Amino acid sequence: MLTTAKPATDITQQFGWLAEFAASAIRLHPRRARNLPVHVSKMGGLFLWPREVPWPVCHARREHDHDHGEWLRPENREDLSRVLGHAYELAQFTGFEAARREPARQWLERQMEGAADGQHSSRDACYLPLLQLRRAEFAALPWPRHADLMQLLWCPHVHFSGDPGFLLFWRRQDDVKDPLLQEPDWSTATDLELHECRLQPEYITEYPQSLSFEPHFRDDLDRLLNSLTLRAAPSPLHWRLSGSEFYDESLASAPGVKLFGYPRWIQEPATPACECGRRMKLLVTIDSHEAGANGETAERWKPVEEADADTPPASHGFSIGDPGALFLFHCPVCPGLPLRAVVQAA
Repeated sequence: MLTTAKPATDITQQFGWLAEFAASAIRLHPRRARNLPVHVSKMGGLFLWPREVPWPVCHARREHDHDHGEWLRPENREDLSRVLGHAYELAQFTGFEAARREPARQWLERQMEGAADGQHSSRDACYLPLLQLRRAEFAALPWPRHADLMQLLWCPHVHFSGDPGFLLFWRRQDDVKDPLLQEPDWSTATDLELHECRLQPEYITEYPQSLSFEPHFRDDLDRLLNSLTLRAAPSPLHWRLSGSEFYDESLASAPGVKLFGYPRWIQEPATPACECGRRMKLLVTIDSHEAGANGETAERWKPVEEADADTPPASHGFSIGDPGALFLFHCPVCPGLPLRAVVQAA
């Protein structure tokens, strides 16, 4: 069990109204492992995947991939139904918005054709197994009624205008009678590090970053930094950061791989809006840095149990290419669980 140190100060003691914005998050603390069972919650590695269903391949870099005149041929409908039978209905194939069902059908058609003809190009790329979670351990996820296994896959290619670059499958574990026994080959992907990791979930409380509020809040934070409360704290970090920087780095939201809570933005805040008009909620964060990219604040977010390690195993060594962090948002109100992905890099 890994635990996060308590913050230097309870920020709600100075700003009582912040308590209304407190949100629970689950730090997953991925740590490298080997040969974990295929059905367990994990990051990376071999997922519980039906052997008869082709592992998803992205064709986003092919020119003809942007030709939206392709339509699903009738002879492929049986294969399409077989794939969707493992991902439930097309509405649950939530890597694609419900409003874009025909592009989703086109994508699935290409998966079946490529698997049957062996015509995957060198410009294609296997989706990467990012996260597999079991309902028994993460009941707070927005599970479809009969699903008990969530699988998040990510494409290492840069995606533009439409395709989201991720796939999210909700499965029923008992439906996978004949699982895949060997990981797909993603050796052609560059700038990637894939490691199988076990998860050690920890519940924490988070707050939005300072840019989420009116500018005067940052001024108030600067004045707070000069208070005796924070000056008494032992870390010299408090002397080098402004009040808002200290809040954002040490008191607001945690870095790393986590569920829920608030995004720790690398660039400007970019919380997406759902088509219904509501601001979407953070579902999953995949961050390349377990304790944060700022070395000065790493001690704040390093688990207490690893505080004395010069080279802690806190860095899970999992890199998905250029992105510094992937934020996956969902709308908890609309049917079909609409999703949006936001990727930011330093």
